[in-house]
Amino acid sequence: QEKADKRALLDNLARLQLNFERMPIGCIIWDTSFRAVSWNPAAEKIFGFSAQEALGKHPYDLIVQKEEQPQIDDIWHRLLEGDFTAHSTNRNITKKGQRIICEWANTPLRQEDGCILGVLSIVEDVTEVKRAEAALRESEERYRDLFENANDLIQCLYPDGRIEYVNKAWRKTLGYRAE
Repeated sequence: QEKADKRALLDNLARLQLNFERMPIGCIIWDTSFRAVSWNPAAEKIFGFSAQEALGKHPYDLIVQKEEQPQIDDIWHRLLEGDFTAHSTNRNITKKGQRIICEWANTPLRQEDGCILGVLSIVEDVTEVKRAEAALRESEERYRDLFENANDLIQCLYPDGRIEYVNKAWRKTLGYRAE
């Protein structure tokens, strides 16, 4: 029975390692000194540092810019106190010096007695998503500005014919307030 239990444990560990390595998002485990003890291939892809380069390193030596360190210090202290809500969106830096935006979900790793052994971080590069959101906001602002400040009378109607919105020229010419 002991041999079967040991084999089952080894099989579970092998499956867990395989899942860790194949996760499509970055997974990093930090010790209580904030040194990387696990760094999966997705983290390698995001930041450009191999696991060999990252293991044993502090994130300030790898992926955190100096101006971001006070925010990260705050998050780290909250995690070591057991805070499970220490999630953030941070500006990070890659091995090649490229600035990226990452979303982090962090959780303290606790033993049964409550002692914190380290922190598990799940990270995703959202740089392109944030850029697309900013471009969309700018485009919407330009459209709204163009629409509002056009000299022509412009109105938007609901399918049933009720007025949804009118521009400044429409209101001024016809003598209505926005309400």
